[in-house]
Parts: sequence; C-alpha cells; structure tokens
Amino acid sequence: LTPYTDKTLTIPSEFQHQLEKIRQSGYSVTSGEFHPGIRSVAAPIYGRTGKVLAALNVVATEAAYQEDFMDKIALPKVLE
Repeated sequence: LTPYTDKTLTIPSEFQHQLEKIRQSGYSVTSGEFHPGIRSVAAPIYGRTGKVLAALNVVATEAAYQEDFMDKIALPKVLE
C-alpha cells in the first residue's frame, strides 16, 4: 500500500483489521492518514431497503479544532 503520510496504514493485514473495525462500528475516523493535519469522520446513509445510498463525511483541520472535536461533536452528528 502506498503511504501518503507517516500515519498511512501500509501493511495489508493492519489495513484489513481497520476495515473490520469500521464495519463493526459503522463509521470511520481518520487523523492525518491521507493529508497531514486533517481529521475526518464518515458514516454511511442507508435507504429504506437497507442499502447504502451515500456517505456523510466531516473534515476538520487539527489546527482549527481540538482532538476531541471529532469524538464529542462531529461523530454524534454524523451518526444521527
């Protein structure tokens, strides 16, 4: 796997483990894995049939928001 930053998961088994955690929790949180200083939280939006129609993603810079912003503010809103 190609690294984009020093936080990018590049070992396939670690990447697969992370994907399984995302499937179980129903959302993803990243911090600097693709762009340094960028945090993000994302979750699927399901249709009436249970299929994923879209995804909602919130992105913030580490400089603008404290670390707990994603966990305490963004994530609960994304999961509503």
